Amino acid sequence: MTQIYMQTFGCQMNVADSNGLAHQAWSMGCTFVADPSLADIVILNTCAIREKAETRVYGRLGQLKVFKEARPDSKLLVCGCLAEKDREIMRSKAPWVDALLGPRDYRQFKQLLDRWGVATDSPPAGAIFTMPSAEDDPGQDLHQAYAHLRALVNITRGCEKFCTYCIVPYTRGPLESIDPEEIESQIRREVKAGAKEIMLLGQNVNSYLHGSGLDFAGLLRRIKSIEGVDRLTFLTSHPKDFDRCVVDALAELPNAAPRMHLPMQSGSNAVLEKMARLYTIEEYLEKVAYFRERLAGWALTTDIIVGYPTETEADFEKTLDVVSAGTFEQAFIFAYSPRAGTPAATMTPQVPQAEKIRRLQAVNAAQNEATRRFHESFIGDTVRVLTQGPSKKDAARMAGKTGHNVTVIYPRDERTEHRPFVDVAIDQAYNWGLSGIVA
Repeated sequence: MTQIYMQTFGCQMNVADSNGLAHQAWSMGCTFVADPSLADIVILNTCAIREKAETRVYGRLGQLKVFKEARPDSKLLVCGCLAEKDREIMRSKAPWVDALLGPRDYRQFKQLLDRWGVATDSPPAGAIFTMPSAEDDPGQDLHQAYAHLRALVNITRGCEKFCTYCIVPYTRGPLESIDPEEIESQIRREVKAGAKEIMLLGQNVNSYLHGSGLDFAGLLRRIKSIEGVDRLTFLTSHPKDFDRCVVDALAELPNAAPRMHLPMQSGSNAVLEKMARLYTIEEYLEKVAYFRERLAGWALTTDIIVGYPTETEADFEKTLDVVSAGTFEQAFIFAYSPRAGTPAATMTPQVPQAEKIRRLQAVNAAQNEATRRFHESFIGDTVRVLTQGPSKKDAARMAGKTGHNVTVIYPRDERTEHRPFVDVAIDQAYNWGLSGIVA
């Protein structure tokens, strides 16, 4: 029986891709291990969005060389965006890698396993599919027994937006909308396997448009009829295509998780134009206003890049003003990092690194105030929490997520350890989340 070690780097899209690859391998009779030294096949699913992710992948490949030397009959497969972006570079830097599969090559995965001697075409007798860990260190994953409670379902592949900082359109290819029947089938399969929360995934879910004419708002309404989905959410929305029809559809869904991620990236129209984001800050804020009107009580989160090429102090101040106004409940803020092969990498002038860090710290400080106020608003409330597993910092406590995607820590005991949902009375709030006692 072939044993596979799988390690996933990067975003939820990669986790979903790993899930799909793992299911294909399982259907051919493979099982999964948390130690690469025990594996017949080692798979790394890689990310190329930021330089740090690339560095970690190449470091891991260096570590895995030892396992390849100890077991020369084992196979090492590198998948994902970095495999697509660095095909020739990786063959030179890590010649012990046996095969590379970019995101557009995954249909070849079963044929590759067949060439490597995985000859069966059925799961192990009596086996239940278990998704391999999505942690950077699978052997240290305390949450694996709870991973089935959340499922990631791709609704699109690729992207057609070509933002000037992003490598994704070059590694994942053009936009492709997945058949709604396939989407529904996977959701039902995940619910049957125990999933309580379904996250629909795409580089831009709002661009979903099937050949039948079904758009994203229509897909949301269609999915509404699937029984057993306690929470429905999605990533990521592009403001250009995020319209009132989507907001109206969400208002009709009784199980929609009350959170929206809408990447702003910058509060400056000059920078947004350099990014090729295809909207103005005024258009963005107008859409946020309608979202707040129709979906009161929802959390709005965003992505922000500071120190983008050509960004002036005045441009930066416009971003800081939007954040300081309390526009977002949470934000993921990054200092710009050049990605080779993207237009932004060669734009001038580039912002000095020290200035990027200063701007990053200023926006983080402003956002921390808004996030703290948001979390404090839950003190005294009882919230429903979807279990993630034991807290990584304190095994005597459990961790979970509210519908707003806020982390909650609560006592671990026989009542809470094996329940998918727990009601927690919140008594403390922090920047990172909440804590309380079981109600």
